[in-house]
Amino acid sequence: MAALIPPFSKSELLEELRLTLFTFAREVGRAYTFSGAFRLLGLEPPEDEEGPYPDPFVTAQVDPMESIDLASLWITREVEALYDFAFEGRHAAGLDWSVVCEDVYPFLRSVEAHEAVVDSIGMPRLLRLVLELGVARAVVNGDCDEIIPIRPPEREEPDTRFGGFLPLRQVALLAGVDEKTVRNASANPKAPLKSKSIGGRAYFAVDDVRAWLDKRGQLLPTVMVKSSASRDLKTQPFTSVEDLALFLEDRRATVGVAWNATDASGQRRIPELALAWTASTQPMNSPSFDLEAALALADALQLPAGEFVPAVLELFQKIEQERVRAELRAQLGGEKQ
Repeated sequence: MAALIPPFSKSELLEELRLTLFTFAREVGRAYTFSGAFRLLGLEPPEDEEGPYPDPFVTAQVDPMESIDLASLWITREVEALYDFAFEGRHAAGLDWSVVCEDVYPFLRSVEAHEAVVDSIGMPRLLRLVLELGVARAVVNGDCDEIIPIRPPEREEPDTRFGGFLPLRQVALLAGVDEKTVRNASANPKAPLKSKSIGGRAYFAVDDVRAWLDKRGQLLPTVMVKSSASRDLKTQPFTSVEDLALFLEDRRATVGVAWNATDASGQRRIPELALAWTASTQPMNSPSFDLEAALALADALQLPAGEFVPAVLELFQKIEQERVRAELRAQLGGEKQ
């Protein structure tokens, strides 16, 4: 029983997005101006921007693809939120289905002609899988009533927004199986899953899909993620101990881990020192930074250590600076007296 989605990480997904953006910018440079290609990637174009080269980036002093600042792009946030929802059911507060269907999806369709970044059916492979699975899960979970279906690029599918049906491929994606397995299940008279032919293709009622997934133990409920639990730590650093504590508690509730959780060897996953960071009533000079504690928290709460640890360190450095300034003011004030 082969699944339609091979395991892949969020970092692999973002690398495909990077390649997609680079290819799109390169084609823009070929069609319009070389400077346009550079500026789309946030780079300064060379002085001889319109040289006689077939590739606008051939004279670049740095690797333009590696220079793309993905964290600064809105599409990156949408793609990351889609990944979390598609595979874990975690619905970020900023995930907007109208943006996904009316902006993200059409953009990816616009690069389908570039063979360097697309799969055999015409779209970036991993991005397409996340889009399809995310949209299908949103329909089954009732997170949106009127959602534009993600259609295979090589043909037009019937518009099923108001009919309450999902195509065979998306049902297979939700179940993590191949399409043949879904067809076999629908042929079982005892199964709650029945197919309906629409335009000569197999579709399944959303209610039937929901019941079938529930029976298989694969109905993944939507978990609404508070905005504080899904913040971009690069652009929204912690402002106080209270802010850090709120973020950690929201994140803990989202991930579903207990503060006293232990690993297979019986050791605490989160050190005692790190637990002090979760108390919002701590005085400003009480917490202290500890690298091992920060790394343990990042691991337990499924946070990118490369972003979380520096953000915590920056907060504690700020607290220490404020403490030193307060002591200095007190001493200087005493000397004046």
